[in-house]
Amino acid sequence: MRVKELVAATAVAVVMAGGAAASTIKVDYQGNTAHGSYGKATVTLTAPGKLPVANPVSAGAFALNADSLGDFAAWCLDLATTMTPGKNYTVTDSPFSGNSLSEKVIGNIQKLFNTAYAALDLNENAESAGFQLALWELVYETGNKFDVSKGKFKASGDTAAVNFANGLLKGLDGDATQNYEMTFLQSKHSQNLVTANVAPIPLPAAGFLMLGALGGLGLAARKRRKTA
Repeated sequence: MRVKELVAATAVAVVMAGGAAASTIKVDYQGNTAHGSYGKATVTLTAPGKLPVANPVSAGAFALNADSLGDFAAWCLDLATTMTPGKNYTVTDSPFSGNSLSEKVIGNIQKLFNTAYAALDLNENAESAGFQLALWELVYETGNKFDVSKGKFKASGDTAAVNFANGLLKGLDGDATQNYEMTFLQSKHSQNLVTANVAPIPLPAAGFLMLGALGGLGLAARKRRKTA
């Protein structure tokens, strides 16, 4: 099942975006495991500095659920904690208190979604895990040269996932295939997450003018009916 077929599931991010920046939700797994039916791969990570990583790590999309929001796919953005179900998350438009992401990192994450997410098959192990590895690379690697195989952040143990991640990173500055709206979930007791849905297409100024004109015509017609 490709991501474009999951729009209904991930559309919960529409509710979470915008005015819901201060809301708190409890996040659980959709079933008994974090990844559900989504693909995953076991990898070994090297993180920059003294950041603790509980190797080996299972990489892939999380299949999550939140009350009143339904089922949605989400991705891990930090390695300092593990994913724990039943924890409260704060919904925010900008990450993360105590683990802030720079505007550059957020911009690169946006590029990754816009250039790669529409064609992603979440049920394929290499694709689901590779997308997660690419996200971690953007968060933890410095500079502008991204390669999951080397640098301050590295991943090994699943060649297919690593190769897929590097392919996504090489296309980071390519043409966008879709525009996504990202929503961040932060928690003091579980991994910080990002989820995304297809962003609404803004109506051009000419469209608003046309709607205004049609509205005016409708009002005039109603007035004529009342006076007839």
